[in-house]
Amino acid sequence: KKQNSFIKPSLISRAAARGVDLVPVDDARPLADQGPFDLVIHKLYGHDWRAQLQAFSARYPSVPVVDPPHAIDRLHNRISMLQVVSELDVPLSDAASASADGEGHRHTFGIPSQVVVYDAAALADSGLLAALRFPLIAKPLVADGSAKSHKMSLVYHREGLRKLRPPLVLQEFVNHGGVIFKVYVVGGHVTCVKRRSLPDVSKEILEDAAAEGTISFSQDDVALKEEEEQSNHAVVK
Repeated sequence: KKQNSFIKPSLISRAAARGVDLVPVDDARPLADQGPFDLVIHKLYGHDWRAQLQAFSARYPSVPVVDPPHAIDRLHNRISMLQVVSELDVPLSDAASASADGEGHRHTFGIPSQVVVYDAAALADSGLLAALRFPLIAKPLVADGSAKSHKMSLVYHREGLRKLRPPLVLQEFVNHGGVIFKVYVVGGHVTCVKRRSLPDVSKEILEDAAAEGTISFSQDDVALKEEEEQSNHAVVK
């Protein structure tokens, strides 16, 4: 899927023009027997592939692997993934941001309140969920890029929790205008893109006792709808 999405002829020719050869890995042969490579970029998971990467790194220790398995592990867990965000405290470097007393302002970053639920019994624990306010977004604990990890639910009422299947993360849903911004950083290069997201949840929906308690959706569905709208807009244009 990733190969079909990104490894286009235009990318291959653009890389070649800059002296970079994109060489596909033969998945029918051990990785350590292939090459030589200056860099390995991959988007695969599993114990067998991890073992192949370890064998490759042992034979070619000077060749970087992007991303190394230990770095991916942190991003596969939605709790450890967000931990670094809560620890950020970044000063503004712009001189214009200095306050009247000469001290610079600081960026603060946070994450919505959330809890981890490992079993169905915990969903009935009112104490565990007391700190959370509805609506909640329920996300699989593991974020490994699989279709299952993209399946989520928006929960309006406590009754909707009964349909959930742990382990999962329950996180307060914050209205954000149906738009998210994704920031990609490579060294000193930063790119920000706007993406379609879930629409805001109105007060009327939350107060409607007859409304559906849980709405299931997939990140892939949201992304696909955005791509379709962009394609239709391009045709009209």
